[in-house]
Amino acid sequence: MYDLSGKVALVTGAGGRHGIGRSIALRLADEGADVIVTDVEASATAIRAEDRATGWNGLRSVVEEIEAKGRQSLGLFSDVSDSGKWQTWWPKA
Repeated sequence: MYDLSGKVALVTGAGGRHGIGRSIALRLADEGADVIVTDVEASATAIRAEDRATGWNGLRSVVEEIEAKGRQSLGLFSDVSDSGKWQTWWPKA
């Protein structure tokens, strides 16, 4: 399909088990990209109870899935609609 080797992708809203953000992040990793994933909630209450019961751990689980594909990943909790927040971590990414 695509060769994204050597590229880094940023996917926002990737912490949900059934969300499009997670699907996009995993596909980018399949294509060879290292992936930074973000979501707004860090609390355990933000994860649905039925997902927690299966061992789902939100953004951490997405990072683990990406790393299992042999790619590097970084998970960050941040509201990217607030420029004051994302500008603090963007240079580190």
